[in-house]
Amino acid sequence: MTIAGFIGYSIAFSFAYGLSPADAAKIVITGGLNKDPISIYQKTMAEIDSIRTETFRQFRVVEDSLAKEKRKVNAEKAEVTAMRDEISRLMDLKKKMEDSSLYSLAKIYNDMDPSQLADVMMDLDDSMVVSVLPKMKNENASRILEMLPPERSAKISSMLLGKE
Repeated sequence: MTIAGFIGYSIAFSFAYGLSPADAAKIVITGGLNKDPISIYQKTMAEIDSIRTETFRQFRVVEDSLAKEKRKVNAEKAEVTAMRDEISRLMDLKKKMEDSSLYSLAKIYNDMDPSQLADVMMDLDDSMVVSVLPKMKNENASRILEMLPPERSAKISSMLLGKE
């Protein structure tokens, strides 16, 4: 409402009810003749304080809830980290055991007759041959590759170089 509109409204109000323009303005501003602007201000400030207090209370509830969720997430994160570390440890242990087994197998293969070993290697999966050959003595490994069919020997050689 503009000032001119307010003044016009107050004057019209005063004529309609037989009041002075000052009393009409007071009624329009305060809502009544008997209401003190200071008490209205104090009441309004009390309401604002009440709203502020309730808002801060709600904020603290949300803040506490977020803190609780953060603690829960941190606990789950720590659990996941512990699981990842355990998985990594177990994978390292498995690799060591496999390497140990492969070295043992390579040692056995080193003591075998190369022609018999070539027959055995024919029945083994290429990935197994690729895992065992590097752990064997070079002389024995080269003899095995010589005795295998040329296509298979070439494939295994490529796999040993990491090209397949």
